[in-house]
Amino acid sequence: MTTDLDEARQYADTMLEALDVMGRAMYFCLNHPNSSGFKEHRKLLIGAHERMGKDTTHFLAQIDEPELPYEPTEEELSQHG
Repeated sequence: MTTDLDEARQYADTMLEALDVMGRAMYFCLNHPNSSGFKEHRKLLIGAHERMGKDTTHFLAQIDEPELPYEPTEEELSQHG
């Protein structure tokens, strides 16, 4: 079972990885606009940006609508005294 801290760390790691990919792809695109690899690096840049947006949307949804802690029913409470 993962904890909220583990999920936050995983989110941060994903964001850092995507930022690294974006930075490298952006650098290549800006410095080699006529290169044969330009289109590939441009796709990497767009893909990393979309991934960051998707992950951020998912993470914000968890913050905005957290799962409520489990609350036992009256029947369950009566069974355990």
